[in-house]
Amino acid sequence: MLSIPFKKTQKIDLFQNLQLFINQNYNNSFENYKQDAQQIQNLRENIQNCTQISSIDSFLKYYSFLDLLTKKLPTKSSDKKALKINWIWFDAFKNKIFASTEIEFEKASILFNIGALSNSKGLLENIDSEDGMKQALQNFQFSAGIFSYIKNELLNKLPKGITNDFSLNSIEMIISLMLAQAQECIVKKAIKSEMKPTITKKLAFQTSLYYEKSIQFLKSSPINNSVEKSFTPHLEIKKLYFKAIANQYEAKFLESTQEYGKRVSRLQLANSFAKTMSNYLKNCSYLKETVERLQKIIQKETELATKENDTIYHSEIPDMNSLSEIPAQSLVTPTPFPDLNQYLDGDPFEGLVPFHVQEAIEKYNEFWNQKIDSLENQILTKNQEIESLFTQLGLPGSFLALDIANGIPEELNEKLSQCKTQGGSNAVLEFQKSNQNLRKQCQEYLTETLQVLRKEDEDDLQIRLKNGTKWSRPTSGELNAKLMKEIGQYSEGLEKASKSDSYVDKKISKNKIGLEMIDLSKEEIEQKIQEQTSKQISEKTREIGQNLKTLFENLEEIIQLRQKTMMEINMKKEQENSANFFLNFDEQSINDSIFLSRIQEIYGELIENIESQFDEQEELIENLKELNGKFLESKNEVEKSNQSENILQVFSTAISAYPGILTDLGNGKHFYTIFQNSLKILRNKVDSFVLSREMEKKELLKIIETGGEIPKSYE
Repeated sequence: MLSIPFKKTQKIDLFQNLQLFINQNYNNSFENYKQDAQQIQNLRENIQNCTQISSIDSFLKYYSFLDLLTKKLPTKSSDKKALKINWIWFDAFKNKIFASTEIEFEKASILFNIGALSNSKGLLENIDSEDGMKQALQNFQFSAGIFSYIKNELLNKLPKGITNDFSLNSIEMIISLMLAQAQECIVKKAIKSEMKPTITKKLAFQTSLYYEKSIQFLKSSPINNSVEKSFTPHLEIKKLYFKAIANQYEAKFLESTQEYGKRVSRLQLANSFAKTMSNYLKNCSYLKETVERLQKIIQKETELATKENDTIYHSEIPDMNSLSEIPAQSLVTPTPFPDLNQYLDGDPFEGLVPFHVQEAIEKYNEFWNQKIDSLENQILTKNQEIESLFTQLGLPGSFLALDIANGIPEELNEKLSQCKTQGGSNAVLEFQKSNQNLRKQCQEYLTETLQVLRKEDEDDLQIRLKNGTKWSRPTSGELNAKLMKEIGQYSEGLEKASKSDSYVDKKISKNKIGLEMIDLSKEEIEQKIQEQTSKQISEKTREIGQNLKTLFENLEEIIQLRQKTMMEINMKKEQENSANFFLNFDEQSINDSIFLSRIQEIYGELIENIESQFDEQEELIENLKELNGKFLESKNEVEKSNQSENILQVFSTAISAYPGILTDLGNGKHFYTIFQNSLKILRNKVDSFVLSREMEKKELLKIIETGGEIPKSYE
């Protein structure tokens, strides 16, 4: 079997190129990506001149990094802001060098060597063993898959004037050769396991066709004169070898069907192919033993079949040129291109995305915030509608008062225990105070960051006024616009958080008396709740009260479900990797419809669940009002009962609101903690920008003081 030569390359300083590019285009943030840049540099150095069989995974890992870079950074040479690296590779078949700044050239060259390595791995297997045959088969098919990917995905992206090994015919030749060698493994297994001649002949003939196809592509390929002398004759011998075997097994089949004349003719044809192989042995002496062995076997079978037909069967022998072509059957196919994610540890260069993706993420987040803000406002309105109704109707105090003689109602007692376990009113007050402090710290940090940026802007303006036209570098306003925009976005986020805090503070204030009761003992709470009237309550009233309680709980459950769903929505947003999603789109195709479909895909079901509850709420409210009217008519109301209901109402409302208040406060603390970390990252960006401008300012002032002119590179 044949091997494909490896492409050679020269050393590339990826690390330095990435450092310069990131610092120029991402606010000097290379320090965040230093480790990833060093890793990709090491990977390339490891595979630079490596032809070790075990290194296939190293090649694939490096290729995965390259593929990631093409998605995250502008790499097309036509782009003025592109990452441009001079990739240098030699022709695999001829020592001709070629260089290009197109990263697809590097990717195609790496894949070429992966395909060559996989082929070499297959050649080293012992195909006479069952396991060796399977391994060889897998490697040849994998190699065919790699070269197929080069053909289908990369060839049309390669620069003009590329080396001959990347011509379409060259790649097609290699694909056919890999499939031929894979199919050859299957034929050898078929012969060894004595499969039916009807199957073996088809497999052998298909193998011959694959080799014949390789010859055709090679003859029309620019590498025809670059391959080793044994390459073409090897393919010719293999083509004839498997044609001979196909006809040999067709003859075996004809013997079983007693078509003895055709059997002789088939063997004569097989013998003809076997003899013709000798014409190509001059440059393929290593195949001499294999060729001569097959020639002897077929010659012997031909003589035996001829003798048997002459002496026993006397069947007419058709001209071998009149014989029909043997049907072919392929059992091999190029292996699909591997999933590159398995070769990446986490997300290398996390946060580093193309400029158009950065803009898309910002627009998407604004679009998402508008959608969710609108939904939250609807939820707030609907929840207030329920809470107002409960207050207006005196629920749940009125129906809870029916069982007050037995002490605190069981459902209230369960909620009370949970509230105490979570820390009672002290936990609420501590959370509230902590969030107020965190919000204040964030506001101060944001204000300081803005002041640092403004001071640099003012300093630049003063120097510009002092030096006039001599001071020709770009204004700070031109360069810090993105940072100012970020500060504005953080300011809006803080304002929104402050409004949310205000809403929670109002809930705490509204339930102050009831929340304070949580910290009392059970006995103290019962003392505060006056005894229920001794007047007998009718069974009808109790029944209506129970139904009223069910409707009340249904509406409470809706509020809790909304809160839970909104938490799920916000958690999904934290986990959502928008950058990877938008990497699949070019700049022109990103629009509001993409944002809308993205939101629908991830959050659609959750949003629909909330919106469906709005209609359900209206129906429940109408039923509640109607049933409450019947309840009031049926119940014997006394002043003592009313007082009891009022206290129960306050207490019940407070402990029902408690979990939500605590969750809102916890979410607030989580938000401010993350927000503070984000502000630190923003501050680092601002400090790096200011430091860079300060260093540049000192250099320019020295130039001006010595009477020189500012270089154009600063303008």
